[in-house]
Amino acid sequence: ATTEIYTLSLHDALPISVGHLRVSERRCYWSRCTFCVQNAKYDDPRAPSARELFDTAGALARIEAFVGAGYRVLYFADEALAPAQLRVLCRALVERGLAARLRWACRAKLEHAFADVELARLLHAAGCREMLFGLETTSPRLQHMMAKYTAGLDEAAVERILRTLDAAGVGTHVNLLSGFPGERPHELVATVDFTTRVLSELRNATFLLNRFDL
Repeated sequence: ATTEIYTLSLHDALPISVGHLRVSERRCYWSRCTFCVQNAKYDDPRAPSARELFDTAGALARIEAFVGAGYRVLYFADEALAPAQLRVLCRALVERGLAARLRWACRAKLEHAFADVELARLLHAAGCREMLFGLETTSPRLQHMMAKYTAGLDEAAVERILRTLDAAGVGTHVNLLSGFPGERPHELVATVDFTTRVLSELRNATFLLNRFDL
């Protein structure tokens, strides 16, 4: 399905320029996934802080600069934005009048907080039209091996998150990982079956089955 971020009701002629920027220049806040090759490129070992948003050269200043340059669509390229960080960002975008002028997408790790209806509605009100999640697998055994396990974040919880965002008008893209060392065929089949079943019932929902490579 085509997400709203690419079908904006704007009078601008296509193609629409999409601005790529980061909310934080630091590594991913989770920083544990055993397969990740991204965090090694950051010299600063600290996790992102919501206070960075309001620095003179912080994310909000950069967003305002993008809007001032005529951009109406942004993609936040951080590896994963934390729910608390997104709450602060969204409130600031609304309060500064930027939300009405923007549509944006971001990446995040699946967290229980995203099942909160209030947060989902806040994301939409702030201009978020797509969230990209690294589910990777629904197998708890593999999640432990990947260091992505979160207690209670089972299939039912993941489905609740995706449906909550969908109801708020936020599209989702789910990344899966196949061929992780030790994965069993039935675990991959179960992950794909779950993902296709849930996403087929949502609007603006897509997924990608990635292959693990060393």
